[in-house]
Amino acid sequence: MKVINLHPRRWPRWVRISLRVLAGILLFLLLVLALIQSNWGQRFLTRQVQSTLEKKLNTRVSLSRISLKGFNRLGIYKLTVFDQENQVLLHSDSLTVRFALMPLFSSELHIYSLEWKKLIAQVYTRPDNRLNYQFILDALASPDSASAADDTRPSDSGGWQVHLGRIRLENIYLLYNDVPAGINAALQLKSLNARFRETDLATGNYQLNELLVKGLTGFYDQAYRPDSNALAGTAPAGNTT
Repeated sequence: MKVINLHPRRWPRWVRISLRVLAGILLFLLLVLALIQSNWGQRFLTRQVQSTLEKKLNTRVSLSRISLKGFNRLGIYKLTVFDQENQVLLHSDSLTVRFALMPLFSSELHIYSLEWKKLIAQVYTRPDNRLNYQFILDALASPDSASAADDTRPSDSGGWQVHLGRIRLENIYLLYNDVPAGINAALQLKSLNARFRETDLATGNYQLNELLVKGLTGFYDQAYRPDSNALAGTAPAGNTT
């Protein structure tokens, strides 16, 4: 007599465990995504980023909001970085980026679109003749940078690969005032739209499918500054006997 099993066959134990682990990981990612996209999560993220920047740069930083939608849309709003003279070094109204998440794990940055509105950057020389942004370079410099610079062994990583898509800039203002060198310059850009076909940071190859620039104005002025060392080394002419 043939026996018919009315109960479905159970999956192997390792399959059930694997499915539970995958379900747990998926649930955790969904909870993190929901938390980050909540008002409380974005306020918490904004406070942490602002505090980290202030501690790292040892300067005053103002940040209104950071918005993260999904895992591929980032927005930074009302960011102001002050220099060590308490003057505005950089101000940005809004920066929104849409990117690909998974390529980041293989050292690739895919930016589908980037939109930057109202960027103001002010560079000048301090009383000690250092540029006002030098403290950022000093803060971001790695302690191992010197040893890494001396290491001439070839690297198999190849560095990061960057792929740019559409870039849109609006209302860009750049100011530069180098008093010791006598250089005073400014640049104003109303809008820029660019769509890249290919980007290669290693070779400096940037190929564009589209480029539209509007309202680009500026000036450059350099005053004559005599070389103090040359003047000091020039002896006054006198009578000889």
